[in-house]
Amino acid sequence: MTTVKLEYSLLCVMVVMLPWWTNVYFLKNSWINDEERCLAAGVPAENIVAKRKQDLALEMVKHARQKKLEYFCIGCDGFYGEDPAFLRDLDAMPEIFMADVHKDQHIYLSL
Repeated sequence: MTTVKLEYSLLCVMVVMLPWWTNVYFLKNSWINDEERCLAAGVPAENIVAKRKQDLALEMVKHARQKKLEYFCIGCDGFYGEDPAFLRDLDAMPEIFMADVHKDQHIYLSL
């Protein structure tokens, strides 16, 4: 059984689209600090660690490449698009990606 909150929807959509992915856990600090709760919910002990959503997304992209899954591009919303480190990591991979950005976000292009 999976409990999903609206704020986690993008990550969950990615997981649903990639059914072979079984070890993606975005845990809030209240869960990370309660190991018994995590174990009761079926979270493996090795996955009871704090990870940023952006880092989980990058792990999914790397895993998809390792599995040689075919896809055209990666798309993400402004939550991910506002993170320069995440965008640089994607840009360093041989990926086509499109990221939404916030309307007041400064963008610097380099050619």
